[in-house]
Amino acid sequence: MHLQLHFQGVCMRAILLYKGRGIGRAEVIYVRKPISVLCVVILLSSLAANIPICAAQPTADAFGIDEDVYGVPGGYTIVPVNITNVTNGPVLSIRFDVLYNASIINVTNVTRGELTQGWDTLIFNVEKGVTRVTVSTASDGIDNESTGSVVLINFSVNKSAREGMKSILNFTNIELADGGEIGTAEPKNSTFYVRYVLPTPFLIHGYVFYENGTACNNASVNITNTNTGIEWKANTTENYYMCELTAGFDVNEGEVLRIDASSPDGMQRRTVLHEVTAQDINNGSLLMNMSLEAFHDVLIKADYTGAYGTGIRIDNATGTIPPDENLTVGEIYFIKYKVENNGTYPETVNISVKIVSETVWELANYSQFIDKYHLGNVTWDTSSLSPGIYDITVSAHIQNDEYPDDNERTRTVIIEIEAQPSEPEIISWSPEESIVNNTEGESRRFNITVDQVVNVRWMINGTEVFNETGVNESEYTNTSAVSGLWNVSVIVENENGTDMHSWIWKVRDITPPASISNLSYTNGTTWINWTWDDPVDEDFSHVLVYIDGEFRENVSKGICHYNATGFGMEETHTISTRTADIYGNINETWVNLTAKTLPDVTPPVTTVVTSPERPASGWWSENVTLTFSRYDPYPGTGVNFTRYMMEGAQTKSWTTVYGEDDFEDVVSAEGITTVYYYSVDNASNNESEEYMKNVTVSIDKTPPEIIDVVLPDVVTVGSEINVTVNVTDALSGVSEVTADGSPLTRQEAAGIGDRGIGIETWKGKITAPSEPGVYNITIVAVDNAGNSAENVTQYTVMVNVRITGETGEVNCSVLPFTTVALYDDGEMIASTTSDEEGDYTIEIMLPNYGDYGLMASKEGYLSENITISITAPGEYERDFIAEYGLIPECPSWEYLIECVENFMQPPTSPCHISFNKLVEVMTAYVQCHFPPGGE
Repeated sequence: MHLQLHFQGVCMRAILLYKGRGIGRAEVIYVRKPISVLCVVILLSSLAANIPICAAQPTADAFGIDEDVYGVPGGYTIVPVNITNVTNGPVLSIRFDVLYNASIINVTNVTRGELTQGWDTLIFNVEKGVTRVTVSTASDGIDNESTGSVVLINFSVNKSAREGMKSILNFTNIELADGGEIGTAEPKNSTFYVRYVLPTPFLIHGYVFYENGTACNNASVNITNTNTGIEWKANTTENYYMCELTAGFDVNEGEVLRIDASSPDGMQRRTVLHEVTAQDINNGSLLMNMSLEAFHDVLIKADYTGAYGTGIRIDNATGTIPPDENLTVGEIYFIKYKVENNGTYPETVNISVKIVSETVWELANYSQFIDKYHLGNVTWDTSSLSPGIYDITVSAHIQNDEYPDDNERTRTVIIEIEAQPSEPEIISWSPEESIVNNTEGESRRFNITVDQVVNVRWMINGTEVFNETGVNESEYTNTSAVSGLWNVSVIVENENGTDMHSWIWKVRDITPPASISNLSYTNGTTWINWTWDDPVDEDFSHVLVYIDGEFRENVSKGICHYNATGFGMEETHTISTRTADIYGNINETWVNLTAKTLPDVTPPVTTVVTSPERPASGWWSENVTLTFSRYDPYPGTGVNFTRYMMEGAQTKSWTTVYGEDDFEDVVSAEGITTVYYYSVDNASNNESEEYMKNVTVSIDKTPPEIIDVVLPDVVTVGSEINVTVNVTDALSGVSEVTADGSPLTRQEAAGIGDRGIGIETWKGKITAPSEPGVYNITIVAVDNAGNSAENVTQYTVMVNVRITGETGEVNCSVLPFTTVALYDDGEMIASTTSDEEGDYTIEIMLPNYGDYGLMASKEGYLSENITISITAPGEYERDFIAEYGLIPECPSWEYLIECVENFMQPPTSPCHISFNKLVEVMTAYVQCHFPPGGE
């Protein structure tokens, strides 16, 4: 994309007019009032009502600006808005909004782009920082797969803008319409950068000579940058031409310039293409002398009278022009044509006339020296021809013809045995224009020529004003018409039929319309909108508007306002008006009104963004960066300085930061800190006079403290466990407490901790595991800043059984290493062995949580304890066997059966234990009852 930065100057002004075909046309509307949006909706609706509805919504790959944009303070930049690869087209209407920083740049004009040159309507509405653009057509829309610019936007850069400032160029509300469906496209946004570069002149100049080497004075020289499409007209003095451009803006290295030169009469021309080099830029100029060349162009006129658009006229022997395509065998005809020389010099032209059917007859082949025109006339005798279709071809050729496509014309005719009567035809008329103009009192002559003898009637607005009979030519002259719009018609008729020709005759008066009335205005800081009432004259056309003595534009009837923009604040400007009618009569009376733009009374705007973003709880657990952004709303004077201070957990006295750039500060202290801030612009408008802005930052980096966890030491399998947790947090407060992932409920505060911090009590329940054993419970406490603390506490899970027992005695003496064993259905499941001879006490231990054991002991000695588990409630029988060593006799043993009570509640029923004394085996039967549910 090539962007042009423009300064004032003769050649520079030409740039602003390039491709501005819509400027000054009635359909190009430039407004600042919201009512324009309603006009756009009406326009789009009416357009859609007359176009078939498409099935799919039109779209494109992208819509917007392809590259970054640059501009200089006080200058202008033309930016093309492009559409890429249209699909579901054709696109007949486009509407979009472009957003920008109006304190840096503004829109001064919008013109049609490459793809919309022939479109009917262009509307743009400029507001503060946003411009809405609508461009539409009733036909010839943008086809599928098309890529190119739809509009060119001219941005002005504020003189107060500084190097390095930038503005967004964002596109929103993009609508692409095909008449029935409305689609959109992905916006392609850009950035506008302000840069300051001193203009570097670049002079293109040289001398223009005729083909014979003599000086060509007052030649026309145009220079076009083929890369950007922008054109300049050079100034000429005698045969010297020159045009001063700006390097880096109008012309850049690598771009191709096209220089077109032509003589004053246009008969000699020359075109040169030149690629700009680095040396050209360094030299600051390009010298290009132009030697013109002769122009060769010969053609056969297609609009020759009576040729029916073919360039070939056929007359019969009586001088009557036969109807197109209808000739008669045996007649002699005259083939007529007009050869025109548009070249520089007279030319010798080779001319031939041929008749083509199944064979070819050459009626003429000759050379003719032609200065301007040659009227050819060749006789054609059809006596020997058969009825059929024939082509008549006339060619005229020279060497080096500039436009050879119009050197040959062909007319097809039908030759019949006998000519059939045909309706009369008006074959020529004067004036040739269909719309003619006169002023009151002027004479106007109308005449016609007919191919047959006819009766003629002349009509004005349906009323006959003159007639003739038996003529093939007629004329009517009027000298008394008053102003108005008249339909002049001539009707010819005979026994073969009728024909008619009409003109629209505009007769205008010479009295200008009245002046406008009730001229008034509304104003802003950079614009003044003047309004008025149009005069009531029926032929009133438009108002000529001048601002401070300089013509601006013609405002059409019914618009009744002119909005002038681009002013500075508190500037005085005068509008001067005159009125004109549809006939060009201008009222010489001036109606003037002076107005003044408003001062800057809008304070700047300061915003603060926190990073990271504010959590949902309002508390951060880390340092917070504050980014201060400030700007002065368009068209402000700019931000002078910003002041801010901090109080609370972190303090900072009032600090002043000058300029408009963003700046940062960091809040790191735990606790609540309030930051107050405001800005002042260069017009002393104080943001704090409306309200004092502030932002609060709450920081908690410390996790909560779990004071204690309360739950039973021992519980039964599958039971509910009541859990109580006392917790505290110094800053943000506790937000959540969980036990093994299950949430607890906050209770009333339990008391005050040793640091003076409130202690909260959280309670809930969890379910004990289904297997007995020792387990951990994990308590997690989280505060509102996201900090967390963890506590792990152990508890025991037991089978809920009750076992009681009685003691019995068996006397038996044993040798050392006697084994005492416990059997289950004949299978030994546990045993213990004495280490030495003596009296032992045998204990069977039956605790309530399901484990029981076997142990042999004597005074001063304790054998290993064997533990066996009972895993479910029920009734059990076990064999308790003492196996003797080598001694056949069993001394007296004392058996102590010790039953351990349930930890949860006292026993309710005993276990029954019986002993059977055997010779070598002693059995104790233990029956324990485990009632369901732990009863």
